[in-house]
Amino acid sequence: MGDSPGPLTSPPGTPARLCRRLFPPYAYVPGVEPHPVTSRRGHSYGLREEPLDLGGRRLPEDWTEVEEYLFGIDLFNAAFFWEAHESWEAVWHAVERQSVVGHFLQALIQSSAALLQHHRGRTRGVRNLLERSNANLEAARRWLESRQRTDFMGVELDVWRAQLERHLAGSSPAFPFLRVDSRSAATAPLAPR
Repeated sequence: MGDSPGPLTSPPGTPARLCRRLFPPYAYVPGVEPHPVTSRRGHSYGLREEPLDLGGRRLPEDWTEVEEYLFGIDLFNAAFFWEAHESWEAVWHAVERQSVVGHFLQALIQSSAALLQHHRGRTRGVRNLLERSNANLEAARRWLESRQRTDFMGVELDVWRAQLERHLAGSSPAFPFLRVDSRSAATAPLAPR
């Protein structure tokens, strides 16, 4: 395919962090860095994560109390796309997959994968992932409409989606940050890891 992509770097203007968990030493890009889990040199090699326990928290209501979800936002905003996908997938495994929250998390996962494919120059993969992500967002859009709200688990859905689509289409260089209301996230866990 020609030139291989370089490493990912945090985009300028990255929003304030929502939790204090440390980022891995690199953002994984296939063919550029070692695979985080399968390579002995990977940043998460040998780490075994226990299945996420929501501890009685209910989503979407208690989103500010689910550190793994917030960490996924932090990772995404710093261009750790593969790692954001993994963080959100842990939450996705802890919820009913066919629920509004399950579809929303799947949409975030697919959007993160689309940005990684975009970085790698794989436009066909970007289009497919974006279409699937949009389909998964429909449940959250209906949920918001029925409650006359614009944000789902802190994300202004339509605003963010438009920014993401413009960025991936090349019509806007601005990075599509997942911006959440900092007052809502003020109760988020802040313990370092």
